[in-house]
Amino acid sequence: MYVKEFGGKAKSYFPVPDKKFKSRKSISSKRIRRVFFYLRPYDSRNGFTLGMAGLKEIKKRHPKIEIIAAGADVKFNDHGLKIKQLGKVPFDQLPELYASCDVGIYLLFSKHTGVIPFELMASGCAVLTNRRYYKSCLKDMKNCIMFDPTPSSMADAFDILCNEKIRRKIIIEGLKFINKMSTLEEEMNKIYRFMTS
Repeated sequence: MYVKEFGGKAKSYFPVPDKKFKSRKSISSKRIRRVFFYLRPYDSRNGFTLGMAGLKEIKKRHPKIEIIAAGADVKFNDHGLKIKQLGKVPFDQLPELYASCDVGIYLLFSKHTGVIPFELMASGCAVLTNRRYYKSCLKDMKNCIMFDPTPSSMADAFDILCNEKIRRKIIIEGLKFINKMSTLEEEMNKIYRFMTS
């Protein structure tokens, strides 16, 4: 974007998840029990209102799921969804949190992917995220499931992941994608070479 729209010089890098996120869990859960939702109620780029409306629809269809929310130290009205609000989770506790969840929901409406979807993938968690209209490493029905920015589309995408075979495929493809990426050191060396050339 910076190069194409503003004529600047730039080099991109892949936000490689820390090695702590390496999945050690087996993909054996037959149904979705626990869902992680990344939230920042004060930041419109993370689609909090849309996410909450989508979760309401998901919970209506799947009342037994447990929803865990983290990302900001702000208490919010969960409208009776009984969301476990963890606030800001220390970095060293994130791998265990992500690995304890079957699905991770992440919304982002700025022109980058963020690191969280890749940390979720590396933890063996199926990623559910909004559709992007720019080039991205996130690939619908390959390493994640994507939805249009509506509550019903978000819930429909969740329903797709309720199919154990599809969810397993998404998790395995996500892990494969992460495993073939270069290391963070290699990525930073690439940026260093660009900056010093």
